[in-house]
Amino acid sequence: MSANEIENIYNKRNKFYDLFLFVFFTLLSLLLYYPCINNFFVLDDLTRLVVIIKGSLGGEAFHYTPVPLVIYRISYLVFGIDPVPIRILHILINGVFCFYVFKVSYRLFYRFGNDGAAGGVLIKSFLVSCLFSISYFHVESIAYFNSLHELLYSLFFIQGIYYYIS
Repeated sequence: MSANEIENIYNKRNKFYDLFLFVFFTLLSLLLYYPCINNFFVLDDLTRLVVIIKGSLGGEAFHYTPVPLVIYRISYLVFGIDPVPIRILHILINGVFCFYVFKVSYRLFYRFGNDGAAGGVLIKSFLVSCLFSISYFHVESIAYFNSLHELLYSLFFIQGIYYYIS
């Protein structure tokens, strides 16, 4: 099979592959970070909780992040003081982020790869995404209640890169 045939097959089954990859990376993230879901709050989470309970978007001693604060406030109003829903949201965002790492690496390998292997682009992109998803530097941003702003920034950044190179 030529590289164009592989690309056509990928484009025809794009929705199926996208759904499969999202579910795969989300389940992989859930498997890796499941032990931290029920952990109690750590570090500066308690400072953030005070702001969430007050319902304020400011008044903190650190950065102003309105979008995560609104998400935290909605979670607090629906679930109370429970870190599990936010940590599950972190895992879902990490799954989406790993999916976009696959999409970006696929585009880059397809455009700039010159190895000549027909299925090499998909395999390389999948391996890059798997290595990214199991990397240890994600633990802090997923395990800490207060790190939603980092995940959202990273997700919007990789989406911007993806749509720029598309």
